[in-house]
Amino acid sequence: YLDQQEGRISEIAVVVVDTASARCLASVSLSRSGAKDVDLTRRPRSTGSVIKPLLYAAAFDSGISSPQSILDDSPAAWPGYIPANYDQEFRGRMTASEALAQSRNIPALRILQRVGVARAAGVCGALGLRTLSQTPQRYGLSLAVGGAEAAPFEIAEAFASLARGGRHRGLSLCSDTVDQDPGGSHFAAALSERAC
Repeated sequence: YLDQQEGRISEIAVVVVDTASARCLASVSLSRSGAKDVDLTRRPRSTGSVIKPLLYAAAFDSGISSPQSILDDSPAAWPGYIPANYDQEFRGRMTASEALAQSRNIPALRILQRVGVARAAGVCGALGLRTLSQTPQRYGLSLAVGGAEAAPFEIAEAFASLARGGRHRGLSLCSDTVDQDPGGSHFAAALSERAC
């Protein structure tokens, strides 16, 4: 695959998870640079838009928004920050579900502003993003659009938690791993709890 993407993609990290059991079924790390000893699935990278579902989950959980809430995808500005959407266009009013499905930046930034960066970062951490170690002020609203870093392994863990309705379980790598938290822990519970 990397050979087919010459000049476009130089590294790939893939993590395959059974969401019900929280078992990592496979992980692949490929690099054109020849860094064979570097596991890219464990190396933090910019989250880009991949963090948006976690931010919406925080908003839905706290009652600030719901999938059918109407959000505004129109020009917005904050002190020192004038964001845009990837396609440089605005789509106007849309549901939160539509905004998330289309990965619109402006609605995600507005959701994050309402949720609060500290709460959103706490939810992300509780779902499995352990590399979010900076203060909320360091991230600011950029948390919604790639201003943080997380490893693909952590992202897979967080998305598996979402698939279980927000119940976090740390990923296990082998079949004989003892499950220390068979029921999982909902992200609204203690944020520091980890299953592995």
